[in-house]
Amino acid sequence: MSSTRRTLAPQYVGAVPAPVIVQVTDEDGAPIDLTGATAQFRWRRDAGTAVDGTASIGDPAAGEFRVTWTAAEFSAPGWVRGVGWWEVGPYREVAIVVEVQVLEPPVPID
Repeated sequence: MSSTRRTLAPQYVGAVPAPVIVQVTDEDGAPIDLTGATAQFRWRRDAGTAVDGTASIGDPAAGEFRVTWTAAEFSAPGWVRGVGWWEVGPYREVAIVVEVQVLEPPVPID
């Protein structure tokens, strides 16, 4: 199984984009049943300290893993990069590596 890598469209400071949803699959492309799994997400801005984010298992039988953004990730300009993973007992697997550039909002021209 391999993880999904996504670069999202640039966002403005203060934005809260829609959740990122990926389907976790095996090497044959079949969904992995995530029933009983826990989801984790950690992110950092540029070279900052890693911070816990919000991840969850959506439809476990379909292998649905989701990252839900909050305003904290988009509070300042720069690059936000994160990794999300799921685990069952001692088994851990990366589901997604994601990055997004956060920009200052445009200044209106009068």
